[in-house]
Amino acid sequence: MKITSQAKLQILRDNPHVIAVFDLPAANGPRLHVLIDRSSVPHPLNLPAALRETRVIVRGTRPFKTLILPRAQADTTCYDEPVPGGTQIQPAGLPWVGTFGAPCSYRNIDGNRRWGILSNWHVLCSGKAAKGHPIHQPVDSYPPLATLDRYLAVSPNQLNTFDAALANAKLDGKHTIANQINFTGAFSSEIAQPTIGMTVRKTGRTTGLTDASCTAIGACVRVSYGDFTAEFCGQAIFASAQTTFSAPGDSGSLILDQDSFQPTALLFAGNDELTVGSPLGPIVSRFSLSFKFPE
Repeated sequence: MKITSQAKLQILRDNPHVIAVFDLPAANGPRLHVLIDRSSVPHPLNLPAALRETRVIVRGTRPFKTLILPRAQADTTCYDEPVPGGTQIQPAGLPWVGTFGAPCSYRNIDGNRRWGILSNWHVLCSGKAAKGHPIHQPVDSYPPLATLDRYLAVSPNQLNTFDAALANAKLDGKHTIANQINFTGAFSSEIAQPTIGMTVRKTGRTTGLTDASCTAIGACVRVSYGDFTAEFCGQAIFASAQTTFSAPGDSGSLILDQDSFQPTALLFAGNDELTVGSPLGPIVSRFSLSFKFPE
């Protein structure tokens, strides 16, 4: 029996101690995996009636949080223009930093193409910055790298599909960013869907270049944004057996297929064991986004 996204979401909503729900294939049908807050008081798992005969595997972990970092711990490394992806960025005057995930082109609301920065909504905006807000690297005293342009706000009241925002990086008639990612260099312009077992890598402002494997797709997850909690479905989960794949400050990193260097997901949340990324398909569709360098 197929376990639908609606069923996974219902489990998430019916169980406040549940952090993530996903299913993995098995010889005798899919197995339901449920991640719970390991610090919570033992609590029975409420399942929809249709899933009560399904084999359920429950594991404890820490809650998922967005991976931004306070300015007090910010990096002051200055990269000469054009600045590569995988480096620190922050909206002017706001008390956090994150990662410039990747250079991209996208279609603005006026229908014209722009060359810019892909990162998270909670890195570039978080509801506290409006269109045109300056985006800096490495500190506000340096000239802006870009200006906030397009985003879809994450909602605490509705189901979310991704956490993404775009900044226009053409300032004073020139492009301020490079068509590459730090430590990785050039990457494919074609995206790939995350798949179970896919080996991936990312460059983030905190942990740099790290590798991991995709352990789940189609996950419904609960993520803390500090002053509210948001629900997401259709997410990918990544884990590394050897190293920490991500840490605070890595929000906004682009996750690449390690073999093809195809972009596969946008990192936005996690804990000290697991990382959550949004598959790029819906982001590409929403913003008419491309990883091809514009002519």
